[in-house]
Amino acid sequence: MKGKVNQVKKTDEIKYIQISSLNFQDKFFDSLKNDYFEFEDWLARKSDKYAYVVFNESQELTAFLLLQEEDGEEIGIVPELTGKRLKISTFKIDESNHSGTSLGKRFLSIALREFAVKSELEKIYVTIFEQKQPTLVRLLNKYGFENIGTKNNVEQVFSKNRIVKEDVYKDYPFIVELKNQRKYLLSIFPKYHNKMFSESEVKTETAQSKSSVYNNIEKVYLSGSSDAKKLKVGDIIIPYRTGDGLGPAYYRSVVSAITTVAEVKNILEFKTERILLIMFVKILFLRTMN
Repeated sequence: MKGKVNQVKKTDEIKYIQISSLNFQDKFFDSLKNDYFEFEDWLARKSDKYAYVVFNESQELTAFLLLQEEDGEEIGIVPELTGKRLKISTFKIDESNHSGTSLGKRFLSIALREFAVKSELEKIYVTIFEQKQPTLVRLLNKYGFENIGTKNNVEQVFSKNRIVKEDVYKDYPFIVELKNQRKYLLSIFPKYHNKMFSESEVKTETAQSKSSVYNNIEKVYLSGSSDAKKLKVGDIIIPYRTGDGLGPAYYRSVVSAITTVAEVKNILEFKTERILLIMFVKILFLRTMN
């Protein structure tokens, strides 16, 4: 089965489409078919579901994410896994197309936010071949997933629940109140806000690219303000998009996100410009709750 997909401008633009529109014989699925002998039949049974996908400039599938809500016992998992939960059913990114990008984090962000907004879900989990996917394992560990068991004695089960760990990464996307935590408003001009927080989908802004370059979990804010040095890990920053001059600020300005500081760096800590550019991505960890 093969459906039409609109031309995209970015190689990592994420689309949410019905699985039936995909070509099930696409070479992208070959490794999944090798790991799961019933994968093609399973994919056909899921054809009415929707998945997050990415196509390259040649309209070849390069990334796929499917989420499913479950309840009751999951056969094959030891120890037993029960209760209402969100399963990251399929998570694959073609590294040859997306090496060095933030697409993996973007996919994980989508899954974690869906988990967060559905309070009836007790946990989110994924089963993976640990030795084949070391990069994914590191990413899951960073954001609070723990290895809790096995499935069919071959896959590892990684799960995350709603228990607070008081760690800005492991607790993501939940906003946790910490001791001595401070809260700040951060005003941002529209032309910058529209790029940094395009996923906030502010109605008075024009649409930005869905590229994961813009929509990464981690974002960077560079400031020349002397007050910036007062920021500490765990502080809350609330981005505030200022008015755009197209109407009264009362109607055009808006608070668009809730974010958490993960790291603060002073420019004097960098010995060279090259190191400074490399370290930019680690300055602040900003979390958006739509």
